[in-house]
Amino acid sequence: MEKALIAMDDEDQDLDQLSLESRRRDDQRPEEHSRKSLMTKIDNKLKDYDDLIARIRRNVAIPRPLDRDYGSLYRWINDLKPLCREESKFIKYQDDMIALAEKQEGGWFDGVLEDTLSIFPRP
Repeated sequence: MEKALIAMDDEDQDLDQLSLESRRRDDQRPEEHSRKSLMTKIDNKLKDYDDLIARIRRNVAIPRPLDRDYGSLYRWINDLKPLCREESKFIKYQDDMIALAEKQEGGWFDGVLEDTLSIFPRP
């Protein structure tokens, strides 16, 4: 689209200089070849790009789980094997994990309690 706009400008520079200087004259072009139509297409593409960037920014802002939380899930999946091997491969990709709850939700007491309980053998 950028190349089409440059080509349109170059063509007008050679053939119809007034189209570059007059919005009214430029608007007299057929709609499919108008600068206005091309600028609308470019603007729509930029809006799509802006939406994509906003979604990426939101996703990057999602907090990662604490190592303690990840480790707990990892051990649970490996020890109890609630999923078949193929479906549990995701657990190896810690960098892809996100926290669905705020990190402060458990607090320090829960951490101490988990550490203490992990010392005792499971029934």
